[in-house]
Formats: sequence, C-alpha cells, structure tokens
Amino acid sequence: MNNATKLSMDIVLFELFEIVPESQELLMNYGLKRLIDEDVLDVLGDKLTINGLFRISKISEDDKYHIWNKIISLAS
Repeated sequence: MNNATKLSMDIVLFELFEIVPESQELLMNYGLKRLIDEDVLDVLGDKLTINGLFRISKISEDDKYHIWNKIISLAS
C-alpha cells in the first residue's frame, strides 16, 4: 500500500506531514505560514484537517483540488 491510499482531505496536518513531509513546504503559500507566524500550528496541527486549512485560508475549489493533486503526487 502506498502513502497516497492513506490520504484524504480529512487528514489532520501533523499526520499529513508525517506521511508526506514535502507537503509542509507546499502548503506554506496556502495558509500554513500564517499558522506558524501566529504561533498556533502546535495547537491546531493535530486537530485541523487539510480541508479545514483550505477553508480558513479561503482557497478556491479549483485551487484546493490542484493543491491536493500535488500532495497526492508527492506521496506516490
């Protein structure tokens, strides 16, 4: 079973970063940097899903699926 089969947009950020470490760098421009800058990633990282990050960052549906496809390709 490859890592891509374990992934869904309901995965919490810290779990995603464990499975696909490169996703952390990818998400920096999509709301993750803000969580780090505001010093809340340590509190939210084990609760906030990737879908939740997209929602609070107001990522468009098109961008959301484009980013998600990049994450899936990184995991493969």
